Amino acid sequence: MRSFIIYACAVLLGASLMSFEIVASRYLTPYFGSGINTWASLIALVLFGMTIGYFIGGMLVDRFPTLKLAAIFSGIAGLWFAAIPSVTDLFLRTIMLEFQSEVWGVLVASSFLLFVPIVCLGTYSPIAVRLMIRRVETSGETAGFIYGVSTFGNIVGTLGTALVLIPIMGSRDITYLLCGIVLFCSALLYLDSRLARRTAT
Repeated sequence: MRSFIIYACAVLLGASLMSFEIVASRYLTPYFGSGINTWASLIALVLFGMTIGYFIGGMLVDRFPTLKLAAIFSGIAGLWFAAIPSVTDLFLRTIMLEFQSEVWGVLVASSFLLFVPIVCLGTYSPIAVRLMIRRVETSGETAGFIYGVSTFGNIVGTLGTALVLIPIMGSRDITYLLCGIVLFCSALLYLDSRLARRTAT
């Protein structure tokens, strides 16, 4: 059961991560346009956030090898998603007026939208790998499978958002949907960690 939860959350969190990148572009477009600067900033911020998340998740899971760690980070990402629809317009308008340079403006705006939730979601894969490894002989296979299913989630999130969700839902509704998915994963991971702790004791 634990393996299923870990793999399912890898898909769902991976999908949510890339889905929000697509949605973030729609938040930014009215203020900064949809040109190359906007997309370059979004892609760079996602990659940078995932990089930081990998480092943080890898370091912390060696000290605290529990799914509760993943639940906490997922919960933070979910709460960030919940707050975005109500504060984004004010913040993006302020950033647009404060920065004369479009490049710096879109970078700061992208950081505001993406950095915290992407870092938090980026911690998941190294945490999952560490907790799923049972034998050194199969560690490569385990790591490959975790990152593989997470990347599959990235693909589903990207195409599903662009081709299915955006034509039928607004950006705010999609953001709340992602909030629900991420908080659902957080609750699953937390409950599993509690169950594992009770079983161990």
